[in-house]
Amino acid sequence: MIYDPILHEIWSESCAKLSRDQFTVASTERRAIDCKVVISNEKNLKASCIILPDLCPHLIVHEPTKTDSRFRYLLIGPRSKAIRIDHHDRSRTTVIRLKPGVLSRWLNIAVGEMLDHSKPVNDISPEYHERLGRAFQENHDVKSIMTPVTQYVEHQHLVSSRVWEGLKEYCHSTTRLTVSAAAVYIGTSERNLYKVCKAITGMSAKSVLRIERWTRTLNRTRATQRVNWARVAVEGGYCDQSHMIEDYQRLVGVTPTALFE
Repeated sequence: MIYDPILHEIWSESCAKLSRDQFTVASTERRAIDCKVVISNEKNLKASCIILPDLCPHLIVHEPTKTDSRFRYLLIGPRSKAIRIDHHDRSRTTVIRLKPGVLSRWLNIAVGEMLDHSKPVNDISPEYHERLGRAFQENHDVKSIMTPVTQYVEHQHLVSSRVWEGLKEYCHSTTRLTVSAAAVYIGTSERNLYKVCKAITGMSAKSVLRIERWTRTLNRTRATQRVNWARVAVEGGYCDQSHMIEDYQRLVGVTPTALFE
């Protein structure tokens, strides 16, 4: 299995040659989108992948292999655990990564309702489903999907929480991540930090930090060499390898060795 940092997914080695086009969007307070990816399958891809725990929701557009089939627009909420999916009958898939906190303002959805769930956009907002359909089918370009999303969010003038921005800064400034230390760093109470994380991701602050710490270990894996998991654990911010293994089993369901080796 191979970790794909662009998609934040784990793929079988047979998918290593899958075509991926990444487009990065400048991150600003008003923009909802961090990046978008187009996965192109020259043939019907008969393989599965593991979608990893993620604080960000995603908008997915599936282009069917059959000409008489309709495009599928799917909204995937933040995930506290991994899920396995397949890519059968898809000639192209567009993945749009949304920033945490966008759902409640964009489509008027409580983020807690979407935690570990996915829904067709048509079930959430038929009107917006039609907008996506018109934009994509008229221009047949991934940028056409980005336009209505960014326009709406910019119109709402989204402003990130000071506590959430402080938490992101904390996650980049230290190796060991704990709720109590994060609260002190930000200058808020643990209770308030919990409320902010719940409102933005649907998860507790402890779960948010667990996913952030665990994700670090993925960036230290290599597909072509044997991984020193004890070193990965320390560099990822764990006190020892056993704690990292516990998080792998909690988040992905298997040990890191079973997943990658």
